[in-house]
Amino acid sequence: MRKLVHLIETLKQHPELCLGVDLGHPLRETTGIAAICLRCFRTLTFTTFPTCVLSLCTYLRNSIIVVAIDAPLSFPRKGIERELEKLCRRQGYRLIPPMLGGMRRLTETGICLREILDKLGIRNIEIHPRSSLKALSVDLKELLTLLNARPRTRHEQDAVLAAVTGLAYVLDMYVEIRDSDGNSLILPKPEIVNYICQRKETS
Repeated sequence: MRKLVHLIETLKQHPELCLGVDLGHPLRETTGIAAICLRCFRTLTFTTFPTCVLSLCTYLRNSIIVVAIDAPLSFPRKGIERELEKLCRRQGYRLIPPMLGGMRRLTETGICLREILDKLGIRNIEIHPRSSLKALSVDLKELLTLLNARPRTRHEQDAVLAAVTGLAYVLDMYVEIRDSDGNSLILPKPEIVNYICQRKETS
């Protein structure tokens, strides 16, 4: 807990944060968090409980530009998947349906987080890390090196991909796949990698 408090206080010192959240099991410490500071371009990663994400976002609400969430943020009208999953599949991106097995609980957590972020006035987007990586056409290790990010777990790796997607969204370097119900998936454009390279050279 002391380490988590220290990390949060460190983030407080960095305005203009793009936050990536890889939601995990509600009762387990398996939620990955990654934050990229748009101003100094520092990347921080850690793992926590989903309930801590709400406290984190509330505390940092004046510093956060966007929260990119790896979880479905809505339920389908019927069946196990939304029109969004079908549209993404046609373009080569395979999202797991919100109502398939344990995804229902994850979707409920995602929807709860989205609703609270909306009330706090914090922009939030739905992302899918593997799809983001495919859209970037870059090796994951290369990307982590460019960001000087050192994720310890797969959850933190996915959170970094989420944060990069959030960064691309803020800089208008993204593609949106949207269905007729208003659900959408944000994908980063490859040029965000060039931007990261330029920032690394000047930092």
